[in-house]
Amino acid sequence: MARNIEPSRRIACLHGQMHKLTQFRVTQLLRRQEALRLEKEDLVQHLGEVVTSKHGDAGLINRRLRANARELAGVDEEIARQSRLLSEHGMRMKRAELIAEQREAEMRALDERRALGDIIEAAVARQGASLR
Repeated sequence: MARNIEPSRRIACLHGQMHKLTQFRVTQLLRRQEALRLEKEDLVQHLGEVVTSKHGDAGLINRRLRANARELAGVDEEIARQSRLLSEHGMRMKRAELIAEQREAEMRALDERRALGDIIEAAVARQGASLR
């Protein structure tokens, strides 16, 4: 059973690493989302300036706004997907930690039972020796 503790700890560690990696991905996506929103605001402001000044850049800015909207929608979908993964990894990590702790507790209990059995055997052996 001692062999089962080490793999369960490694699995818990692996789930923890996966959880941290997913957290990192979500953080990167949130930063990208914020950058895209700021870019969109700048483009809208610039589009307003172009429309009022009647320059011919409105079509270019409009295409960039559509591309920005598509990318922002993709980032939003990826954030939702990564957030679900983050939740799943968190649950798996917690479950693996609980399993590892349970196995360690079982091993401690088994060791205590063995030690108690040895003590009882030693006491019985001493009693038997003194009776002879």
